[in-house]
Amino acid sequence: MAEFIKIYPDKPSESAVAKVVKVLKEGGLVIYPTDTVYGLGCDITNTKALERIARIKGVKLEKANFSFICHDLSNLSDYVKQIDTATFKILKRALPGPYTFILPGSTNLPKEFKKKTTVGIRVPDNSIALEIVRQLGNPIVSTSIHDEDDVIEYTTDPELIFEKWQNLVDMVIDGGYGELQASTVVDYTSDEPVIVRQGKGDFETKPESFENYPDKLVGDQLLLNSGRIILSAKTGEMMFYSKKNYGFISDGAMSIDNKGGIDISVKDNIHIVTNNRDFAIHSGKGSIFLGDTELEPLVKGKKLVEILAELLDAIVAQNYLTPSGPSKIGPENLPTFSKIKSKLNDILSKLNQTS
Repeated sequence: MAEFIKIYPDKPSESAVAKVVKVLKEGGLVIYPTDTVYGLGCDITNTKALERIARIKGVKLEKANFSFICHDLSNLSDYVKQIDTATFKILKRALPGPYTFILPGSTNLPKEFKKKTTVGIRVPDNSIALEIVRQLGNPIVSTSIHDEDDVIEYTTDPELIFEKWQNLVDMVIDGGYGELQASTVVDYTSDEPVIVRQGKGDFETKPESFENYPDKLVGDQLLLNSGRIILSAKTGEMMFYSKKNYGFISDGAMSIDNKGGIDISVKDNIHIVTNNRDFAIHSGKGSIFLGDTELEPLVKGKKLVEILAELLDAIVAQNYLTPSGPSKIGPENLPTFSKIKSKLNDILSKLNQTS
């Protein structure tokens, strides 16, 4: 029967962790907490323990897709082929965290995994798991105890986990309730990363490819505070992506100077607000288009007023044929025309102008 041991995640007891490490070194199987669901693990250097896990999971050891639980990325080269700097930065920013990264396996994999071309790397954000691996001195080979056919409580409640697994493993750690979601699995073995399984965590390969954005912030915010900040994409594109609002705030002027075109595409409305300031669009020798179908030219306000005034004067000066002979507009109608003419400037906007 397995031993049931309580370890507090806030400050894992070194003596309690030492007991876990002793079981692992002796070839035992341990169920332990992670930052997602509880995991079933063993010492990566113990062949018999690896075979036991494979039997429990009902798979052949050489074909099993187990994860390597590491303390950090310092020994990554022992199990993974050399990866580029951009990918390493992504791993470094995302880990510890609820992610499993599938990476190209190196030739230094343990003999049980020599035929594997890929390896899953995990650095869980859980103090108990990390301390166990640290004291053990090498990774734990691990698999999730999560089973889609099981009652949900078996995944989260360590006491219920113990009841189910006590005759299959050597130790069950009570590190508090587990999560309902497994880790998010991201495949980094091809040109672009692919999310194989969406689990806990908000890791995204979009827009287009997470690999194209190696400096994506993992956290709440990015603060740049300097006398002058220059962002330069020398040969490629510069893209900004936000799930929510995207804003620029400046106490002074804000300029966008571009030799090519500027495209703004939105699914909803565009609001441009200037408080007591001008909003100007200059197109140089080009044209400015508002709308994209049945385009018509804009009217020049001052020119329109000038033409309408001339038209009114011409109407007033016009001679009209009457039964008694040629006649101008009667004096009683002149005030009406004069009043209309005086209002012509009212059609001109005091705020919006065009050229």
